[in-house]
Amino acid sequence: MMVWSDKYKEADFLGWSNAFREECSTLCLTCGDTALTTNDYDMAIELYSVAIGLDSATDVIFENCSKAKLGKMLWMDVLLDAQKVIQLNHLSHMGYNTETQKLCQQYLSPSEADCVIQQVIDAQLDNPSLHVLDTITGLLCKREAQICTFKLSIEYMELLSSTITYQDIQVKHIKEVVKKYFQYAMLSHRLDPVGSIKKLQSFCKTARDLGYHWAWSDTCCIDKINNVKLQESVNSMFVWYHHSALMVIYLLDVPPSSKPDALARSTWNTCGWTVQEFLTPNVIIFYQKDWTPHLGDHTPNHKVSQPNNKLTLGRD
Repeated sequence: MMVWSDKYKEADFLGWSNAFREECSTLCLTCGDTALTTNDYDMAIELYSVAIGLDSATDVIFENCSKAKLGKMLWMDVLLDAQKVIQLNHLSHMGYNTETQKLCQQYLSPSEADCVIQQVIDAQLDNPSLHVLDTITGLLCKREAQICTFKLSIEYMELLSSTITYQDIQVKHIKEVVKKYFQYAMLSHRLDPVGSIKKLQSFCKTARDLGYHWAWSDTCCIDKINNVKLQESVNSMFVWYHHSALMVIYLLDVPPSSKPDALARSTWNTCGWTVQEFLTPNVIIFYQKDWTPHLGDHTPNHKVSQPNNKLTLGRD
C-alpha cells in the first residue's frame, strides 16, 4: 500500500509541477510580448530567456527574442536565435528575411572568427624556432604553448565573443590585438656566473609590469646543446632583435646613485654583442643595478630620450 501511495504522490507532484511550469511560461511569454511591444528590449529578452529555460523553446519565442535582441543591436545573438528558429521551423519567414540574410553575410560565426584569428596568429608567429618565457609563470614556451595560452586569455575571449565583420577595419582590430599580445621583450646583459636566476626573475617582472606577456633571454631561450638549433638561433638573432617590442639593457655595474657618464663606463659596452643589441631594436630601456630606469628616466624609449649618451660599444 505504501508503494502505491508513493507513486500516487509522485504523479500528483509531477502533474502540479508541469502545470506550474506551464503557467509560469505562459506568464513570461505574455509579459515578454508586452515588453517587446513597448520597446523594453532588456525586459523582453530576460522574460523570453526564462520561458526558454522552462522548456518553452518554440520557433515563435526564439523569433520574438531575436527581435528584442535586434532592438539592442546584439547582432550575433540575433543570428543565433534566427538559426534556432529555422531549425525548429524550416518554413519560417526568418530564413528568407533579407535583414537576417544580410547579417549572415556580414558577420562571422564563432568558428569562422576563430579561423580568422588563427590565420593572424600564424602570420604573427612565423618563426617557430623562437622560444620565449611566460612573464607570469616563468615557463619556457614554444609556439604551440603560446597559442594555447592566448586562447585561454581574456583578449581571445573578447575577440571571439565580439561581433566580427568581414570589413577590413575588424580584421585590422584582430591583427592589433594579436600583435600586442604576442609582442616580446628581450634582455641584453653581461653574462655573469652567479645570480642568473634572480636576474631572469627581475627581468620577467620588469617586462610583465610593462605589459608584456613574453620575454626572451639568451641564458635559457636558446638550445645550446643541439648544435643545429644553436646555429639556427645565432642566424636568427638579428631578426629577433628587430622584431622585438622592447630591448631591456641591464647594467649590473651602474648603481642608482651613479652619474650620467657611468653608462659609458659600464662593462656592458665591452661585450661583443652590444652593437647588435643596441642598434637593431627600435625601442630600448636602460636599467640600473636595482632594476630602476637609468637616471630615473621613465620615458618609453631611451633611444629617443637619451640620444646623447656617449657609448663605446663592443670595445673587446
